[in-house]
Amino acid sequence: MNKLQVKELHNILKFKCKKCGKCCDSTFIQLYPFDIKNICTELNIETKDFNQKYTLLNEIEGIPRVFLKNRPRCPFKEKNQ
Repeated sequence: MNKLQVKELHNILKFKCKKCGKCCDSTFIQLYPFDIKNICTELNIETKDFNQKYTLLNEIEGIPRVFLKNRPRCPFKEKNQ
């Protein structure tokens, strides 16, 4: 599989927020570099600022993983939901 195919596969499988709150209340959402880049572009902030404010770093089986800080609630969830 070439790099373009991998990127296309990632685009198909990536998490898409529907602002329903169901995932936020029951799941830790892992973020990948491509996700972080897209969110930073949307929020118009630097990656460093995004990581400090919105992510948690955890190591699972020796591999660093980045998760969205969604406890006690997702920072992107609409206030009226």
